[in-house]
Amino acid sequence: MHVIDPEAVDFVKREFVAGGAAGSIGIFIGYPFDIVKVNLQVLPDKYPTAWSCFTQICREDGVLGLYRGCMLPLLMQGGSDFFVADNFCAILYVR
Repeated sequence: MHVIDPEAVDFVKREFVAGGAAGSIGIFIGYPFDIVKVNLQVLPDKYPTAWSCFTQICREDGVLGLYRGCMLPLLMQGGSDFFVADNFCAILYVR
């Protein structure tokens, strides 16, 4: 018979939320840099420098233009956190 420790489950839930929040914050901070990098690689004639790329994106699309396409990485981050926390709970805390 397997017994699940309620304190262990609460610990895993807290770790899951903390990991998801940290991953999401990392994506929100790093995603604009990735957008600039990709635009520099794909359109080197349009954007001679990273600063010009950044300012043109903000001018043409607004600040939200730096986050275009950000939803998929956020969903992938949340999905991976779910499976990691679920497996962590199943392996370590089920006796």
